[in-house]
Amino acid sequence: MSEIADSTELSITSLVLDRAYNPFVAMDRDGKISYWNAQAEVVFGWTKEEAIGSQLADMIIPARFREAHLEGMRRFAKTGAGKIINKTIEISAVNRDGEEFPVELAVFIIDPNSKFAFGAFIQVISQRKTAERWQAAQLAITRALFKAKDIGEVADEVISAFCTTAGWDVGALYLRDGDDRLEFMHGWSVESAQLSDFLEATRKIEFKLGMGLPGRVWAMGEPVMIYDLSQEDFPRSLQASATDLSSYFAFPLIGDEETVGVIEFFSRKPIQVESNLVQLFKTTGNQIAQFVSRRKVENELALAERHMRSVLDNMSEGVALIDQNLQTVIMNPSGQRVFGKCFNDRNQSETCGLFDVDMVTPLPREEMPQVRALRGEQVNGQECFARSQNIPEGTFISCNALPVYDEDGTVIAAIVVSRDITQRKQIENELRRTRDEALSATKLKSEFVANISHEIRTPLSGLMGMAELLTFQALDQESSEISTYILSAAKSLLQVVNDLLDFSKIEAGHLELNPTQFEMRQLIKDVIQSSEAVSAKKGLTLRHELSEQASAMFFADDLRIKQVLLNLMSNAIKFTETGTVTLKGNVASKSQDGTTIRFEVSDTGIGIEPEMQGKLFEPFVQADGSMTRKFGGTGLGLSICKRLVELMGGEIGLESIRGTGSTFWFTIPLGVGFNSTD
Repeated sequence: MSEIADSTELSITSLVLDRAYNPFVAMDRDGKISYWNAQAEVVFGWTKEEAIGSQLADMIIPARFREAHLEGMRRFAKTGAGKIINKTIEISAVNRDGEEFPVELAVFIIDPNSKFAFGAFIQVISQRKTAERWQAAQLAITRALFKAKDIGEVADEVISAFCTTAGWDVGALYLRDGDDRLEFMHGWSVESAQLSDFLEATRKIEFKLGMGLPGRVWAMGEPVMIYDLSQEDFPRSLQASATDLSSYFAFPLIGDEETVGVIEFFSRKPIQVESNLVQLFKTTGNQIAQFVSRRKVENELALAERHMRSVLDNMSEGVALIDQNLQTVIMNPSGQRVFGKCFNDRNQSETCGLFDVDMVTPLPREEMPQVRALRGEQVNGQECFARSQNIPEGTFISCNALPVYDEDGTVIAAIVVSRDITQRKQIENELRRTRDEALSATKLKSEFVANISHEIRTPLSGLMGMAELLTFQALDQESSEISTYILSAAKSLLQVVNDLLDFSKIEAGHLELNPTQFEMRQLIKDVIQSSEAVSAKKGLTLRHELSEQASAMFFADDLRIKQVLLNLMSNAIKFTETGTVTLKGNVASKSQDGTTIRFEVSDTGIGIEPEMQGKLFEPFVQADGSMTRKFGGTGLGLSICKRLVELMGGEIGLESIRGTGSTFWFTIPLGVGFNSTD
């Protein structure tokens, strides 16, 4: 009965082992196979009939490991001990076709003295080992990318990691160059002259979107796997066929939803990429793409920073970035030269820091440009004086400062730009000194002219008096003409002296206005009467027009108004040979404070060239030199008129056409006078 039970138990065990998912093998003490289940037939390719009775070493152990296996069997026969008994180990196995693959082996003792001395469960771990290799490759790529500064540094390592892990023969990396093409960056191949030529041909081809295999991957944005390249038409098909490259796999490098490059592989053997590996390639591609995009941005930023640093370093202006603690974050060489370590109120001393433009008074902290900017102020052109250990004698500077805000609108720093204005200050001081000297000289000149004018007027008045007395004496005709000429010449000379005296008073600032109440109608009448005699001698028609509103009583210096009008009338008569001279007076504007009157003196004389009109109101200027010889005069009259009009708060100008005539005008504001009828 026990034999029947044992036989039944053995049958059940055999039935279970035959249906196991993994191979199971048993052998005797000599290493001959005594049991070979159905899964062992599938994995190793040997039938049960072929396997049982054969040496295990000849059936599943690679040749390079067989001697070690036999040595282990002999050791067990002598000692009853073995290194792998009751352990799980990973080794390489071989199938009937000679293909090696990794397995996990668990050997245990069944009955040392029977044909079932040992048993072994075998698990094929090819997929697990492949996954481990890819994970190791991905980890190596990640580490390489982490350390690299540029994709060029790790391109060979990345491509070779893929190729050696998968057993592929050729790999290439492309990156986008702009928007229209892929640029070959790096290639790798197993050692072969033909494959090196294939890579060289690859390097020379420009792939655009949709062109060639890389361009197709770029356009699709998905991995592409081609099992038989002989069925494909692509630019490198002849070179691929010549090198026996038969299969293809490539995946895009996608970062931020944009393809930045492509990695492709060629193999002489069929390429098989499982779905889980496709996802791994996508993940790795995204990782590489992010690295490329990040490095591109970093390189652009680094380039921009170098450019900015170059600009800052070569600026003549000092530039500084100051934080809230008044610490200098950035300062270019020009700023360091001027400020040194003194751009901080804590370092302020008599020989170091910022001072007022008097070069002595320390600039208060709250008035420093950087402090003002940190308060949120925008500082423009603040002038101050800086001393530092670099320039002990100091520098005049002009500062602009701006606050720097964070995203919440809080001031976090200040940018200060300073410009050396020492030379400008020196020039300004020199100009100021020269101006003061010139003003002093002008004042002395004006005082001299005023004094000499007074000295000339005294004897001239006596001369005029004596000449006028002579005209009343009973003289012969020749003596009478001489006395009349002397009186006329003396009056002309007196007019010149008066002009010089007025001009010198104006230049020296000593001319004062004496406003009184006057009637405009009477003032115009006096001017016309004073001009009638001269105009009558030349046969000119003298006209005047005064509006009703302009005929009222006003409050102003009527003598100076009359002086201006007489001067303009005199010039008009002097430069008009035939025709008319007209004096007009009208109200230009009126308010509660007073009335502005516009006077015009028009003539039909010679007119004035346009290029000379702007110069006529300058001292000692006439339209041309011949006028002085023909008409006389000092050229001071219009200059005095301009000064007097401006002194009275008005303005003066002219309109003239050469050969047609001229109109000189001026406007002056007049105070309201009391009407004589009130």
